[in-house]
Amino acid sequence: MPPVLELLNVAVAAAHAPGIVVLENVDWTVAEGEFWVVGGLPSSGKSDLLATAAGLLRPARGVHRLFGRQTSELDETELTRQRLRIGIVFGGEGRLFRHLTVEENLALPLCY
Repeated sequence: MPPVLELLNVAVAAAHAPGIVVLENVDWTVAEGEFWVVGGLPSSGKSDLLATAAGLLRPARGVHRLFGRQTSELDETELTRQRLRIGIVFGGEGRLFRHLTVEENLALPLCY
């Protein structure tokens, strides 16, 4: 089974300014069943990295695969299908509910 996510030598562009690279030389592989936490200082590129990893933003350069498929080769319909298979919780409005476990928070969108 291919990894859920692969970033190979990726340059991550800023969502608010696609011409500006905020992270370079990113190599990251996420296998099925793995859970990751991305942390860093404010404005360090965390949200841009996660948006790129999920296929919401295109990398400035490098290889990006979702479920073994190169995202640059997917049309918008198929890319949307792949995006819907990825779960991300962003800071700010995406905060976890304190009264729920991490698992319950992650499963919450499935209830809707």
